[in-house]
Amino acid sequence: MIDKPSTTKELGLSYLFHKAVADRVAARLSLTLLLDNAVGIGDHSTGDFHSNLEEALDKLVDAEDRLEVLQDTFGKRRIGKVLNDRFRGKTHDKDE
Repeated sequence: MIDKPSTTKELGLSYLFHKAVADRVAARLSLTLLLDNAVGIGDHSTGDFHSNLEEALDKLVDAEDRLEVLQDTFGKRRIGKVLNDRFRGKTHDKDE
C-alpha cells in the first residue's frame, strides 16, 4: 500500500493506470470493429482475421490483468483518482 505518496509515485501509478485503461479501450474497439464491422476483411485471409481477433483479445486480457494487479496492489481506484485530485489541489497524506 502507499504510505506517503510522492509526486513521482503518484504520477507513475497514474500513468500505469491510464495506460492500461487506454489499452483496454483500444482492444475493445478492435474487437468491436472486427466482429461488428468486418467490411474490409475481404482484402485479408481468414488466417489474418483470426490472428487479428486473437491479438485484440490478448491485448484486452493483458490490460484487464494490469488493472487488476494495480488495484489489488495499490488500492482500488486510488491510482486513477490520485492525478485528478492533484489537479484539483488535493493532497494525499495516507491511504484511503
